[in-house]
Amino acid sequence: MHYEVQYTIVTILKEVHISALYQAYENGVIEVGNVNFSDALKRTTISTEAHQLLASYVFDELCYCRYEWKCDVLNAPSIKMAKRLG
Repeated sequence: MHYEVQYTIVTILKEVHISALYQAYENGVIEVGNVNFSDALKRTTISTEAHQLLASYVFDELCYCRYEWKCDVLNAPSIKMAKRLG
């Protein structure tokens, strides 16, 4: 089964929306993209932690084997974040 799930992380500053665009549990794969941070959260430790928490949830609770990151090739901040997280 393939479907999209929206995850929202609420902080005292703003909401953070992260979409899991594609989930294929039978293959152990989840694709993450369509990440929307408010200007107050962009390039902050909160945005990094949001991704770390989602990745931890995906691996530890949902038992996926692969966490795929999708972003536009021209989106340098997103590429930098993906590299930082590994």
